Amino acid sequence: MTKIGGSEIQNGESWDTAFFAVQLQHAIDIAPLNYNGSPSLTNVIIRHNAPSSPDNPNFMGGGFTSFVGNQTMSNVTIRENEDGGLYVSTGSLTMYDSTITQNISYTSGAGISMNNSERVLSNVTISENEARGESGFGLGGGIYSTGSGAGSTLTLTDVSVTGNRANTSGGGLHTSYTVLTLTNVTIDGNTAKDGFAGGIFSANAKVTMTNAKIVGNSATEEGGGILLRYSGSAEPPEMTLTNVLISGNKAETGGGLYMHTVAPVLTNVTIAGNAATVEGGGMYVGFKSTPFVRNTIIWGNTAGSAPAVYKYPTASANADFSHSLIEGAYNGDVWNISLGTDGGNNIDADPQFVDFQLIASRPQMATIGLRMDRRQSTRGTTTYTRAGRRRICPRSRPNWRAIRANATTRSTWAPMK
Repeated sequence: MTKIGGSEIQNGESWDTAFFAVQLQHAIDIAPLNYNGSPSLTNVIIRHNAPSSPDNPNFMGGGFTSFVGNQTMSNVTIRENEDGGLYVSTGSLTMYDSTITQNISYTSGAGISMNNSERVLSNVTISENEARGESGFGLGGGIYSTGSGAGSTLTLTDVSVTGNRANTSGGGLHTSYTVLTLTNVTIDGNTAKDGFAGGIFSANAKVTMTNAKIVGNSATEEGGGILLRYSGSAEPPEMTLTNVLISGNKAETGGGLYMHTVAPVLTNVTIAGNAATVEGGGMYVGFKSTPFVRNTIIWGNTAGSAPAVYKYPTASANADFSHSLIEGAYNGDVWNISLGTDGGNNIDADPQFVDFQLIASRPQMATIGLRMDRRQSTRGTTTYTRAGRRRICPRSRPNWRAIRANATTRSTWAPMK
């Protein structure tokens, strides 16, 4: 039985007695509006609901709408609702062990739409939602979040955002003025149908991404996997990507990662197997962008030009690479300045991938793991012993070995001493 708050009575006359979708809606309809309430929903299904005015472009949250209050949801399923699954404004939301799927929106935020609020999601699946809006809408197939003034915060831990679609941008996530923190997150198979940022769009706020997979997303314009943008006049906000896999994404420019006026720090990132029809298959370093790239692999990406890295041709755009493996980094022994700055200890050598994945089964080892094909020649490449220790076979220029820099990484490179 589906109950709210463990109640034994389900007559639909209050939050505590709501049962089944029709009775839940009845409880919502008759309950007094409480702008400071903090209801908790547990073991609830919210399904097949629609707004009374579906053509109203300002309506969001056909499944559930919350203003100001502090919501807690656990083991909740929000599915197949019209004009959005969940809308939260000027309050807070804590959700865990829940699923948001197959909702549609004629505005933005088909799965979840949030405005000026604090959101914490843990062990949540957001899948197959579609934002169909046009003319400034159609943003955020899975999640749409925006803020003003102090902005909003969105924290995702152990969250999967898969197979969502946006008509305009942010197939998986579209965030602006939102402090975004992603940990152990998968963004997979999302689409921006007629716009940019198939996986993640983030603008004008701090971004912290750790142990994440951004794979198989697509956009018709910029940023197949991730698009990071800043439009302010001050220094751009802090953006860090650590132990992130960006693979199998595609777009017109910036197949894996697209940047505009930002300065993210990339550490232990693998950007491989992405595609752009025009420029920057792996990474597009756009106007006034100055990323710092450390202990990172960029290999096997494709594009009309600059398959690994495209750097906007002005002095304001520059990427700084160190301790990284970058395809096309050298012309003979000479650094390829079209990529950016050689910060030292970089190599240009085929890693001979079999696959690339996050190794979740051995948390003490792992983040991004590169499994090598031992049947091929391993000269100059990383291999693993049966115990999971890393080693590298000698190569002439430069002399390298791979090491485990600490107890939580498997993808750190360092020069042999």
